Amino acid sequence: MIGTYLGPLRRRLALLLAIVLLVPTAFGVVAAVDHYQSQVAEARRAIERYATLASSNESNLIWQSERIAEDLGRDPAIQATIVGAGDIDACEKVLKTAIGPYPAYAVASLLDTSGHPLCRSTGYRQPSDAGNARWFQDAIAGQAALSAYTFAPVLKQPILIHGTPIKDAAGHVLAVIGLAIRLDWLASSGQEPGLPPEASVYLLDRDGRPLVTSDPEGHNGAGLPSASLLQAAVRNGAHAFDA
Repeated sequence: MIGTYLGPLRRRLALLLAIVLLVPTAFGVVAAVDHYQSQVAEARRAIERYATLASSNESNLIWQSERIAEDLGRDPAIQATIVGAGDIDACEKVLKTAIGPYPAYAVASLLDTSGHPLCRSTGYRQPSDAGNARWFQDAIAGQAALSAYTFAPVLKQPILIHGTPIKDAAGHVLAVIGLAIRLDWLASSGQEPGLPPEASVYLLDRDGRPLVTSDPEGHNGAGLPSASLLQAAVRNGAHAFDA
């Protein structure tokens, strides 16, 4: 049967051509797959580099916030206000002077252990509901903390709040310094060039809510993985993951 099929010259030539083309075609397919995988790997590396670079401003801001709060905690005017023997105007002046050179901060506050404001850089002395906030509870527990997305009605803008506990020599928390960070400042910083085409970078709060994004249409989080996956990655301390 095979001999009969290969009888005509046309069929022999067709079979020979197929054999001749098979090897380079196979190599071409393998090369194309390798090239595609290399492009994907390079795009991933580029995105990781960009994300690391873009996050450096936020990391530096957190470090800076801790240093400012620690310096404030040692200031005599602040310490006097904590124990009820200070001049409120002097306390407010110290807070205002501390954040004055930094446009990232909207307001600095000195709060007692119940979350009530002892003084603020703006001079605004109305009561606060900070005592119920998660970031404040973390600070009262003795650790520097960063809030989730917060809209400040008085400031009429969204903020993050960095809270730093002020402790006595025995390690007891006496008060908390709260620094309100403007989200619009975060949005205008860290937008370094080099983002691969059709890619987006998001800065999320610890609840997975988009704070800043390079995608003008991305504030609803439509381009992100599911909230459960993001929260699992945060809980597991993942620095990189696929979704």
